[in-house]
Amino acid sequence: MLLTIIFVLALHLVADFILQPNWVQTYKSRDNSILLLHVTIYSYVLSMGALIVAPWEAAVLYGVINGLLHFIVDYITSRIITFHALKIKLPAAEEMASVPIYEKINIYSLCVLLGIDQLCHQACLLATFPLIATT
Repeated sequence: MLLTIIFVLALHLVADFILQPNWVQTYKSRDNSILLLHVTIYSYVLSMGALIVAPWEAAVLYGVINGLLHFIVDYITSRIITFHALKIKLPAAEEMASVPIYEKINIYSLCVLLGIDQLCHQACLLATFPLIATT
């Protein structure tokens, strides 16, 4: 069962980040149709991956339920993260040309918010895990 949980969390990583085009990640907080595309990709990957460990009905149900939960979480958190990101001001380029971005600006609050977003997603995945758990 532990391996299945790790597998589901890895699926989440692939579905929520790796297979998402940059423009979807960028604009999902501004346009609900783009957020819906993000969630569709997420749900599809989660459902297809869950087929490896569960019957198709359970896998699809798991993907759809987590897709709905993912939409709700991202609707809220992506807007909060974008709101805070708009407050960040970069110093003049010539002042710090050779300094990494994380030393130029304080991204701590954005990292915390992203961590909370991911904690919510992982909690949803684990709360619905019994749908696909096989002993």
